[in-house]
Amino acid sequence: MNSADVVAEHLHRLGYLRSRPWLVDVLVERPPAGPAAIRLLEHTLEQLRGHPAPGWAKLEAVGVLTGMLATYLRSERQAGGVLDPEFTRGRFEMFARAAGDGTHPRLAEVLADVAATGTGSADDQLARVLGLVLDGLLPQA
Repeated sequence: MNSADVVAEHLHRLGYLRSRPWLVDVLVERPPAGPAAIRLLEHTLEQLRGHPAPGWAKLEAVGVLTGMLATYLRSERQAGGVLDPEFTRGRFEMFARAAGDGTHPRLAEVLADVAATGTGSADDQLARVLGLVLDGLLPQA
């Protein structure tokens, strides 16, 4: 199994769903079970074919990644999504003010690390986290 391929496939789905925002609500409220959904599942299971995990673990992993995409998409919606650049900038400034008064030393350490190393774009962060989650759910034996 190459987790990078599975992550790349989910990022491709992210782009598809971004172009169809109405579909995000459908996925959350009533996950599809038609032929297209079965083909997507089959494709992902093919990518996981060589992994020694049992079938139930593979299905759980696919479900978790799909849920993460849906959550991410709902969070970035225009008009107030938590991934909106203005909201993100404001939140970071609030954290920086809180860290600057000396009462939150762990937050100050983390923010200093973020400032020094960066985090990449929100999509870069999502790709990294999807990979970590997949590797955690389906560790290489």
